[in-house]
Amino acid sequence: MGRNAIYLSIGFTILCLMSGLNLSRVSVNAFSNALSYQEGTNLRNIAETGTNFAANQLFTTPNWRTGFQNVSFGGGTFTVTVNPVVNGTDSSKIQIVTGASYQGLTDSIKVLLQPSLFSKFAYFSDNEPSSISWVTGDTVWGPYHSNTSLYVDGNPVFNGKATAQGGVVDNGHNSKPVFNGGFQSGITITMPADLSSLQGKAQQTGGGFYLATTSDFYLTFNSNGTVNYRTGTTGAWTTQSLAAFAGTNKVVVINGGNIHIKGIVKGQVTIAATSSNGTNGQVWIDSSVAYSDNPITDPASTDLLGICATNNIMISGNTNNDNPARGVTIQGSLFSLKGGFGADSATTKKPAGSIHLLGGVSQAVRQAVGQLGGNGSISNGYSKSYNYDTRMLVTAPPCFPTTGSYEILEWWE
Repeated sequence: MGRNAIYLSIGFTILCLMSGLNLSRVSVNAFSNALSYQEGTNLRNIAETGTNFAANQLFTTPNWRTGFQNVSFGGGTFTVTVNPVVNGTDSSKIQIVTGASYQGLTDSIKVLLQPSLFSKFAYFSDNEPSSISWVTGDTVWGPYHSNTSLYVDGNPVFNGKATAQGGVVDNGHNSKPVFNGGFQSGITITMPADLSSLQGKAQQTGGGFYLATTSDFYLTFNSNGTVNYRTGTTGAWTTQSLAAFAGTNKVVVINGGNIHIKGIVKGQVTIAATSSNGTNGQVWIDSSVAYSDNPITDPASTDLLGICATNNIMISGNTNNDNPARGVTIQGSLFSLKGGFGADSATTKKPAGSIHLLGGVSQAVRQAVGQLGGNGSISNGYSKSYNYDTRMLVTAPPCFPTTGSYEILEWWE
C-alpha cells in the first residue's frame, strides 16, 4: 500500500510537471504571438500613417510630388514616393508608394489615384437658384452636388451620395427628401478657372482638332465612326474618321465660336466651345446625339462623349427637337463653365416632349428647359427624363474637366 502511494505520488508529480511545462510553453507562445501581432500592427500603422500623410498633402496641394524620406514615427520610419503613372499619352493618374520599417520588419502600401472628374456627377451646380426646387417625382440617379444649398419642395429622391455647401433648404412644408446614398453638408467643390487644359490638349501636334474662329462650327457624328464638319453655314463639308479628326487626345476645341452638334457617336471624344465673351463659346444641340452602342442595353459600351462650353449648352429650337412624340435624346457628360444646360425658348414654346438624357450635367447656374402649368404638367418646353450613366463612376470622356483634387482608385496592402 505504501509503495503504491509513493508511485501514485510520483506519477501525479510528473503529470503536474508536464502540465506546468505545457502551460509555460503555451504562455510563451501566446506572449510571442501577442508581441508579433503588436509589432505587425505598429508596422502597419506606420505604413498607413505615411500613406495618409501623402494623401492629405495631395488633397491640399494637388501638384505635390515631393514625397517623404525616412520620417520617424511610432518607433519606426516611413518613406513615401509620389509618381505619375504613364499609359500612352495619359499621365493623369498618380501612384503613392509607402515603405515602412519597424524593429527589423518591413511593409509597403501602394495607392492608385486619378483626378476627380466632373463627369462623375449626375448633377452638379455651382449656383443653385433658390427659386428652383427639387420636387416630389424628381429622382437623381447618381452623385449630386451644389455649391450653394439643396432646395427641396416635397419628397425628391437622391440615389447617389448628395452633398451641398449650405445643406438642405425646405422651400415647401415638411419636405422629406430621400437620400439613399447619404447626405453631407459643408462641402465646396471649386470650378476650374477656364478650359485651357482642353485647349492645350487640342493644340498638341496630332493631339486633337483646334480651330480659332468666331463663326459657328457644325459637327455631325455618323454611326460608321466618321464625322462631317464645316465652318459657317455655307462652308464645304469635310468627312473624316472620328479617330483621325479628334487625334490621340480625342479632343475638339473651337475657340471663339459656337459648336452645333447632332448624330450617332461611335468612339470617344470631348468637344468644347470656348470664348472670352458671353455670346459665343456655346454648344447647340441641333438634333439628338446618342451613342452607337447604347450603354443602357450594353453596359460594356466604350462610346463616350464629353460636351463642354465656356457658356451655355442649349437645345436648339427646331423641328428636329420640338417634337412632342419624340423629344430629344442626349447621351454624354455635359459641362458648362459659366452658364448652364437649357433649351431655346424653354418657357414660351409649346410642349416639346421629353429630354432623354443619359449621362450627367455640371454647370455654373441651373437653366430652364421647360415650365410647369397650374395643373402640375408641362405647359412649355420639355419635361425631364434624366438617367445616370453608371460607367462614369469608373471612366470618363477624354480629358474631361477635373475638380482639382484626386480620388482613390485602388489600394494595395
